[in-house]
Amino acid sequence: MNIKTLTVAALLAAAAPLASVAATIQGEIEIGGEVSLASLNDFTGVDFIGDGIVIVSAGDLSFAKGTAVTLTDIDFSSPGDIWSVGLFSFVATSFSDILANGFGGKDFEAQGVLSAAGFDNTEGTFRFSSQSGRTLASFSSSSFTTPIPLPAAGWLLIGGLGGLAAMKRRKKA
Repeated sequence: MNIKTLTVAALLAAAAPLASVAATIQGEIEIGGEVSLASLNDFTGVDFIGDGIVIVSAGDLSFAKGTAVTLTDIDFSSPGDIWSVGLFSFVATSFSDILANGFGGKDFEAQGVLSAAGFDNTEGTFRFSSQSGRTLASFSSSSFTTPIPLPAAGWLLIGGLGGLAAMKRRKKA
């Protein structure tokens, strides 16, 4: 490999973008379903009656209306899996704003991590609201990513090649 080829390769490497963007999950989904009224009385968690269904969805979480969503019973004292649909699953890490809502039901939020094959784990919020045994839960994940700068390896490479070229010129002189 001669110095001209090496110089061209270095210039092409320098012209390439020196940043990457994480493949986070962008989108939202609303899930409908039923809960056991008994579980709402003491409200230490939520007991779902069967699976839920997709009501509305968008972005990476786009599913047909009526698609089945696996819902896992929730125990506020031990955060864990809440829902999954397709390749996506949401695991709660904490719960907040656990309140009675005035409609014969309860509300709460769960913060956690959404994951799916081919995506980076993405933080998101799951909002739960029930009215007399009916539920509407929404999940939103719209983290805004910024480019992640890579180390200055490209510039170091160019500087090193420039130094080698200068040394080669001195040897010829």
